[in-house]
Amino acid sequence: MERIAQSYSAVLHEDFKTNRSKMDEIYGIEYAVIHAIGAEGMPLLRHHLCNASIRLAQKAIWSGDHETAFAFLDEFMTNARSLRSETVEPTAASSLILSDCPHAVRALSKESVLFRLSWNAFNPLRTDPRFIRYIEEVEAWEDTIPPSSSD
Repeated sequence: MERIAQSYSAVLHEDFKTNRSKMDEIYGIEYAVIHAIGAEGMPLLRHHLCNASIRLAQKAIWSGDHETAFAFLDEFMTNARSLRSETVEPTAASSLILSDCPHAVRALSKESVLFRLSWNAFNPLRTDPRFIRYIEEVEAWEDTIPPSSSD
């Protein structure tokens, strides 16, 4: 399953940059599939779940559904907490597929989580105490992940 997720990430990376509607649809499918099979013990799948949940939170905000956005943000934060000190090592078989996607094999750093929470889509939530708590929590994290030269 992790191999499928790695391939999926590499193949669709370019399309995500140019087609938001397709991106939202694919993240929705990915979210449903990962929940159906479970991601326990699989850091790469939890990493994908983080990506999907933060994007779906963004989509919910654009739709005006802030409560759904917070449900996705809660899930994002839960997975980010568990991934912040893990590393997701590529296997020899996946290294070539992921060669131009270095972000797909790194754990979520403090800076990465803060960057995602800084997206303009989240502006309507900035004064909500729940959102403020996310930011305060992440800012208090010690970042044990060294910065990547490709960031």
